[in-house]
Amino acid sequence: MASRPAQAINWSQAGGALRADSAGVWWASMPYEERIRYTSFLDYHEEIEKRWSKDFGDRLNELVFIGQDMDQQQILKQLESCICSPEEISLYLENQFPDGDEWPVAKI
Repeated sequence: MASRPAQAINWSQAGGALRADSAGVWWASMPYEERIRYTSFLDYHEEIEKRWSKDFGDRLNELVFIGQDMDQQQILKQLESCICSPEEISLYLENQFPDGDEWPVAKI
């Protein structure tokens, strides 16, 4: 969540049941000197670095859809409409993203 850049979150939803749990913190939220103190970082360092972004570090989203007769092109179109604009990314990088209470509700 952009308003909580240090926190990694697992979100799962099946039908009307949903769950959001903490998944720890992003490696990018701590200085390198602190990261290297963690065995899990050292064990997966190469994999983490492969996916590292200059602007976002290891922060990323992964989506999995399971179902039947889904319209892949429509789903992709709707998801792509949610991608932040360059202006929104600039605001995020300047730490001016709104906190969770200021977000508009999007309906898909």
